[in-house]
Amino acid sequence: MKWIGWLLLVGLTPVAHATPLKLAAAVEHTAILRPFIHDWFGRAGIDFQLIPCTYARCEKLIEADHAVDGDMARIKGFDQTYPHLLQIGAPISEAAIYGQPRDNPSWPPARGTVIGCLRGIQWCERFLGNYQVIWLNDEKQGLAQLHRGKVDWLIKMRPASQPALASPWLKITKEQVFLYLDKKHRAEIAALLKVQLAFINNGRWLAMQKQYLSAI
Repeated sequence: MKWIGWLLLVGLTPVAHATPLKLAAAVEHTAILRPFIHDWFGRAGIDFQLIPCTYARCEKLIEADHAVDGDMARIKGFDQTYPHLLQIGAPISEAAIYGQPRDNPSWPPARGTVIGCLRGIQWCERFLGNYQVIWLNDEKQGLAQLHRGKVDWLIKMRPASQPALASPWLKITKEQVFLYLDKKHRAEIAALLKVQLAFINNGRWLAMQKQYLSAI
């Protein structure tokens, strides 16, 4: 695993960050993941500050210089879009991808289908290249577009630990969620990876997931 190589590269002696690491935090995940992040960062001796935002606003913060130091919860591959970020070790949780169809509930839909996605949902960027994607500001706008026939599907993402959405929403898939940090925070990354590895080896990582993320 490349993150173990990173840990060995930067050394095993962590240096605490002088000021809290600011993490963009999608509002859907903030309440659920805050206790998990608190335990992990606390053991590593690192203070943090969550900056609640929509998925789209979180990306704007990532793109802005010095606005935040990372993102609390993004699916695998986020660092391909933002190469200054590093995926920090093992997944912390899962996200469920839901779709609501206008009429035909069969997934995947036919090529050429118009799919509405809430802005900032990286999954749409990665997996819907064969479709016409319409980016929407929020779920209210998306449902209006769906009911007017402007889009054939509406896609949203939410923590997999939350209760499943009822029909007409259809669960399409689940994706692992990771913490991402700016690569410049080498000492903090080393500290977090060291603690994570210890937690995985002694069973604490899984216990935290079961305690805080009951659906995992």
